[in-house]
Amino acid sequence: MSAGFAFQCNSPRLAFDLVPGIYVLGRSSKSDLVVKDETISRQHAKLVVKECAIEVRDLCSRNGTYVNGVRVGAAEVSGGDQVCFGNVAFTIAARDEDVPESEVETAKSQAVAPAYQDARWRLSAAQWRVVDLLLEGLAEKRVAARLKLSAATVHNHIQAIYRICNVHSRSELLVALLGKRR
Repeated sequence: MSAGFAFQCNSPRLAFDLVPGIYVLGRSSKSDLVVKDETISRQHAKLVVKECAIEVRDLCSRNGTYVNGVRVGAAEVSGGDQVCFGNVAFTIAARDEDVPESEVETAKSQAVAPAYQDARWRLSAAQWRVVDLLLEGLAEKRVAARLKLSAATVHNHIQAIYRICNVHSRSELLVALLGKRR
């Protein structure tokens, strides 16, 4: 086991061993931590790894950086926290925790994660917020009011969600999402 943190993602199965230093996470092959997913920007976030915490800074990414479900510009995280870059979620584990070395690749190895094949993971965080309210049974106008968005923006999100999930109605969406949770 090495000192530092493990940045772990279960789907796709990917992990980075992070020792103190500065890393750029992104889709670009020039990034220190390469994650090939369409929701990740070329230079998505900067990670400043310290001895007992990691500072995560969003680099004006298109799909945002979230810590424990909250969009952030910058935040300090440590073991047990979840950090999402676009739709790719990582859990942070202190390297003194039980993380098998066989599951960890070093940060400089340029590990590449394949894009998600499952349509439900290609939704942006904003689209997931719309889906959650749709599944509660709210009408588009109510969803817009709850999220403080225009009705046109919500309508566009819904159309994109249907297209991504390959459905044509709210009921088909519900069936598609419930079927994938099994």
